[in-house]
Amino acid sequence: KRAQFRALQRVLLISIFDLLLNLPNYLFRLFVNIVDLKSLDYISQSSLDMAECVSQMLYFTQFSLNAVYLICIMYDSPKKEKSIPIE
Repeated sequence: KRAQFRALQRVLLISIFDLLLNLPNYLFRLFVNIVDLKSLDYISQSSLDMAECVSQMLYFTQFSLNAVYLICIMYDSPKKEKSIPIE
């Protein structure tokens, strides 16, 4: 049971961190879609480009985290040790 609980903790931690990495990109997309064009004129293009770049980097970092997720959770599952019979 202890190993299952630890695996559950790892899954939850990685999933929450994964969602946090996606959040800036989702917020940026939401902002660009909600704000009208006249309001966007008051924001410099370089600021928008920088915000988009940072949100995209975090978004794609999430895929690396998914690789860690697979390694830690899927490939590091508890294995029963096989006993070797001694004759």
